[in-house]
Amino acid sequence: LSLSVTIQKLQTLKQNFKSYKGYVYMFLSAFFFCLMTVFVKSASVKLGTMQIVLVRGIFTFIFTFVLLKTNKVSLWGRSYKILVLRGITGSIALYFVYESIQRLSLYEATSIQYLYPIFTTILASVILSEKVYKKIFLSVILGFLGVFVLLKFPFIYNVKSISVQSLIIAL
Repeated sequence: LSLSVTIQKLQTLKQNFKSYKGYVYMFLSAFFFCLMTVFVKSASVKLGTMQIVLVRGIFTFIFTFVLLKTNKVSLWGRSYKILVLRGITGSIALYFVYESIQRLSLYEATSIQYLYPIFTTILASVILSEKVYKKIFLSVILGFLGVFVLLKFPFIYNVKSISVQSLIIAL
């Protein structure tokens, strides 16, 4: 009786996991990205940004290589040029992300880096002529205001909490 109840509970748990699998993976993703920033910040005490990017690149390459070979996917994909361009731009972006984590406090670097949805919205309206509705416009304004509050209103008061160079790197 006890074994059948345990098996039944495990099956229910497995079924529930299938229902919430996306949420679990989203939580794990956020958790590990959080850990990454903490590890980058602690490693930056003794290592330079380029060294951290190199080590991460090596681990990513090994993991990706094994995954591609296991699934019998071509290493170079369908478009070699686009893959190389993505690698170069991704490496440059990663360098700037890690450099901003090294230069700024974690909350400042993270707050600035997560402005990308706001810039995506602005660029989409300018470049692609997408319509920006009132709610989205209000969200963009509140997003900028929220980051200004977190950063203690730089450029308004004479408090030099963040240098302009560090802010540009983080953006």
